[in-house]
Amino acid sequence: MAEKWQYLFKEVSPLTLSRKIAKGICKHHGCKNESSEGRFSCETCKSRLFRLGNPQRYAYATVKESARKRHIPFDLSFSDFCEFDRQTGYVASKGRDSESLTVDRIDSSKPYRKDNIRAISWTDNCARIIEGMSDPIEPIAKAIALAAKDENWYKFKKIAAEVLYKVELLQAQLEDGFTPPPEEENPF
Repeated sequence: MAEKWQYLFKEVSPLTLSRKIAKGICKHHGCKNESSEGRFSCETCKSRLFRLGNPQRYAYATVKESARKRHIPFDLSFSDFCEFDRQTGYVASKGRDSESLTVDRIDSSKPYRKDNIRAISWTDNCARIIEGMSDPIEPIAKAIALAAKDENWYKFKKIAAEVLYKVELLQAQLEDGFTPPPEEENPF
């Protein structure tokens, strides 16, 4: 089990449990969310328990939802995904650091299918995406739009161009022996 949500499995005393139930608060240790209607757990804790108990199902749902949001066809069954995980170890190695695995489509013009996916690291996936782009401003603009929770990334192209210029300027300065200011003074 993941250490991140271990509090979910810590028992609360019967007195604390009765107080939490009376107040309509989630029964799990450390959680102060309101419990679901007629239930003793909040939606967040239920989701975390499901995620911990069904890691393959959760990973499959996450990949499928990501494809849906990006309007990419998804023709991958859960059993095909389980076979993919067994061969690659994707679920155990996925995450947010540079060496964590991601699901990559071999041919980006085709949907997610068992013969068109592979597991590669975040670093390799990002390099592959940038390599295929003719405009380096596009991924920066999309990242800014994502952070701004705005679907229209085109309006962020000017800001992205400024960011790219500053990054290239900083890289050139570093190559010439420039030492950047300490973290607290660094605008990046």
